[in-house]
Amino acid sequence: MNKNLVILILCLMAVITLEAQSYSNYVSVSNSSAVSTQLIDVRYEFVQSSANSSLAFLVDKYTGKVWKYRILKKEFEEIINETDELVDTTQVNYQLYMSGENSHMCFLLNVHTGQMWRYSTKEGNKKFMKMSMPWQK
Repeated sequence: MNKNLVILILCLMAVITLEAQSYSNYVSVSNSSAVSTQLIDVRYEFVQSSANSSLAFLVDKYTGKVWKYRILKKEFEEIINETDELVDTTQVNYQLYMSGENSHMCFLLNVHTGQMWRYSTKEGNKKFMKMSMPWQK
């Protein structure tokens, strides 16, 4: 192969690589994906947002209790939960879901009744607030 041709090909590859790196500075590519607990029969599960590492929760899938992991303090904080349901605490009843695009879109779902609670930090109060469901109107 001609030496000049090899040099030309290497130069073109370098220019293409630099252009691709420059392009990535202007275009936001989301590698985040939605996260939810699994419905396998385990009681506790730890879930962390792929978009916001400070949102990490430990959920008791039998009772619906949720604790937020405070990363800087390395401790768990129990989240107030407006769940007032009587559930069979010998089986999985709840699932936690976090959006991949907006990590503050976090929900707790009773997998048997369909009732949902949305995570809220309004006025500094961290809690899962009961949502009005379409079939309850």
